[in-house]
Amino acid sequence: LERDRELERLMALLTDTAGGEGGLAIVEGPAGVGKTSLLLSLREQARARGLTTLSATGAQLEGAFPFGVCHQLLNEVMAGLSPPERLEVLSGAAAHARPLFGEAPEPGPAPPGGDPLFSVVHGLYWLAANLAERSPLLVLVDDAQWVDEPSLRLLDYLGRRLEGLPIGLVVGLRSGEPA
Repeated sequence: LERDRELERLMALLTDTAGGEGGLAIVEGPAGVGKTSLLLSLREQARARGLTTLSATGAQLEGAFPFGVCHQLLNEVMAGLSPPERLEVLSGAAAHARPLFGEAPEPGPAPPGGDPLFSVVHGLYWLAANLAERSPLLVLVDDAQWVDEPSLRLLDYLGRRLEGLPIGLVVGLRSGEPA
């Protein structure tokens, strides 16, 4: 109720994403204001338009589980791919994300910097880009105040590189939380 302006802005992001130009939206507010309802409504609209949707929710007791939110976002879509499709989306730079899915990484040089965490985050970014080539992608993360550090690194990395990609990233964040 009474979220027409917010829904209109989110629907514009959805339209842009479906048209090939993604973007970022942050839905912030105190507990109980309706952030989750907005994200759920957006997810249903995206699915009705044929976008691939990835969604996850941060949990206070799971903040120490590395890449927990990334697993929530990607496990279902990855499980639904055939072996050749998995190989395709985990190719190129996305191969650096293979260990996250229990697969051996491709031999070859790591991205510059020598940080193994960065290597996986970089691979996950390219995995998202590869998935978006197949179908525009809407990534929804609720309760970001409780998201684990490696997953936050991915959200930050992805959010800074959306230009020209059919990826919409929407993050729900509870204001007033110490995290």
